[in-house]
Amino acid sequence: MRKAKVIRYTKPKNLRGRTILYLLPFLIIIFLRLTLVLSPFVIGGYYIYKYGMPHMLWEYEYYGSKEHPHITSCTYIGIYGARTFPTSECSIIKFME
Repeated sequence: MRKAKVIRYTKPKNLRGRTILYLLPFLIIIFLRLTLVLSPFVIGGYYIYKYGMPHMLWEYEYYGSKEHPHITSCTYIGIYGARTFPTSECSIIKFME
């Protein structure tokens, strides 16, 4: 019986290092997408941590005419309930701790 002769045998290449290189663009895209999705939540959470929760102007008291009012106090409503402050100007949204 004759033995088979092997012609042009090449050793298989090590693909372990190359698979990471092939997957690297996809991993970068996944990381960038997660960054885009999570960044508004992180920025919003930091803003609330630093400046407090937003409260909306509910009502204000003034004296004088409607054309030239002199504001005496503002009432804001938010997650912590209604809060009244004596002031001379009222902004529509105020951040309070």
